[in-house]
Amino acid sequence: YLNTKEYRKPEWVTRMEDMKKQLQVSQSAPTFIQEINDIRVLELETATFECIYSGTPTPDIIWYHNDKIIRRSKNIQIVIKDKKTSITILNVTKEDAGTYVCKATSSAGTVVSKATLFCTEIPKEKKEEMELKLARENEEKIKLEKVKLEKRREEKKKQKVKMTFEEAQRASVDVKEVQVMESTKQITETTQKVQSESTIEEMTETRTKKRHAKKILKKEVVEATEVEEILHNLRAMEFGPGELPLRELATVGVMLKHGVHIEEVISQYETDHFPALRTAPAQSAMVQVVEREGHSALISEVLTQESTTEQTLVGVFRAFLKMIELKHASVEEVLEMFYPADFQPHAWEQVTSQVITEVSSHEFAEVSTVTVQESKQLKKKIKKTYQEVKKEGMQIKSSTSIKMSNK
Repeated sequence: YLNTKEYRKPEWVTRMEDMKKQLQVSQSAPTFIQEINDIRVLELETATFECIYSGTPTPDIIWYHNDKIIRRSKNIQIVIKDKKTSITILNVTKEDAGTYVCKATSSAGTVVSKATLFCTEIPKEKKEEMELKLARENEEKIKLEKVKLEKRREEKKKQKVKMTFEEAQRASVDVKEVQVMESTKQITETTQKVQSESTIEEMTETRTKKRHAKKILKKEVVEATEVEEILHNLRAMEFGPGELPLRELATVGVMLKHGVHIEEVISQYETDHFPALRTAPAQSAMVQVVEREGHSALISEVLTQESTTEQTLVGVFRAFLKMIELKHASVEEVLEMFYPADFQPHAWEQVTSQVITEVSSHEFAEVSTVTVQESKQLKKKIKKTYQEVKKEGMQIKSSTSIKMSNK
């Protein structure tokens, strides 16, 4: 029984606790090395917020303007590269003024940096002059782009002409000259007609044809356009830190759609080809989806069989793909079953329960189960009688259970 001297933690619970400690040691909370500062600009000028961050694993960056998520547009450019992020606002207006927030989120924690953009109005005359100036600059840019396009087209035409000329030279025919050899014999004793013997050699034409090796283009199975379309339909930006795992799951779906075998996908997962799916939030989300769809036995099998952290991570991913096979559904359909809350880390809890089965002659069997659940605990209800033992069913919301029977 739980909370007794004879009770011992199951081996798999001890392994999960050790794995959690190892993950916490290797992680570091995100921090800002350089935070964003307040900016004051005039209307139609350009404003740029820039900051540098750190953390393990690499945190996800989200920009906010007046508590609303900022998305890329013609006037807004967002850059995230080498643990450095910046946002540039072109042609600043009154609507762009306000509070800007850069939020860094990872499984180790969350950190925020705030700054304010102040926009000063300018007179109408000066504003009109600046708008004219910007319009002229845009026209010049368009003209330059047109000139560059024309140059590229001319270069392509020249290359085509050069290629056709070289092919014509290679297809030239080598012809050998043939000479006619004549031989005659003279007879002095008698005069006879002498016929001239001529030997004619056949003229042969030799043409050298050069075969050009065809360039074998390796088409990538995963096309960025298909992945982006799936993420757009799912509104992946609303998932916050879950956007990267969803992108990699969408990539897996496109790979399977193009005929890649599941074992090949799992081998790529084992070689860190999908790093976001190996994080704690992604693992938790996949486990919850498998449980909600009624395939708890797959997760139970993983937790009982796998012994190392690496094998457990691979086992959860394999169980997720197995669920897709059993449902005869595509990854795109399964992605719609995720919720943003699935990617939030949850604590592991222990709950024990008992199921008493009916036996005769005052004998009964007790079965204790240990389950891994979210923050909600289940109440235990056990009723025993020495004359008759009735079986009581207990509904367990968690999908992972290990049953051990004792007489």
